[in-house]
Amino acid sequence: MIIIGNTRISDDYFILECKDSQPLPCIKAGQFAHIKVEGNPSVFLRRPFSIHDCNYENNTISFLIKIVGDGSAALSQLKENEVVSVMYPLGNGYSDEAAEEGKSLLIGGGVGIAPICFLAKELKRKKCDCDVLLGGKKVGDLLCYSKLKQFCNVYCTTEDGSEGTKGFVTDHEIMRNISQYDRIFCCGP
Repeated sequence: MIIIGNTRISDDYFILECKDSQPLPCIKAGQFAHIKVEGNPSVFLRRPFSIHDCNYENNTISFLIKIVGDGSAALSQLKENEVVSVMYPLGNGYSDEAAEEGKSLLIGGGVGIAPICFLAKELKRKKCDCDVLLGGKKVGDLLCYSKLKQFCNVYCTTEDGSEGTKGFVTDHEIMRNISQYDRIFCCGP
């Protein structure tokens, strides 16, 4: 795939957007890809990343990546028009057909928001009712908040209390009224 964008969204996170020369296969929210890191002898295995978004019209997919080691750091340095080896789509993904009836709660923490954001977009496209509970260690870890607001109601928690409810997503008041939801989709620790 050809890199068409590499956008730093914070000190620790970036979005890598790739374009395929072939039509994209059907990709479900929750599926992932293995990306090969070239030119770094300490990184010999492909790295798995959730698919963050998919655009069939433009033939592109994007990945929300946190820099945690040599592999993700090397990917954060890729430039437009460079080529990267990507195996995708892998995994089963979320069963979003189940969300067409009733109300869903989507829960993501940190980089776990990557597939949740894609799922929220797909559920909105299908006119499904859903809320998102977004968690992070600090306000800077509440990724894609404004993007998610386009699709549904968004509620937040931060471990340090810098935004939303202080604590983990399990500490949010929504968790005390969980019976209002017909199903829950989640990704994160």
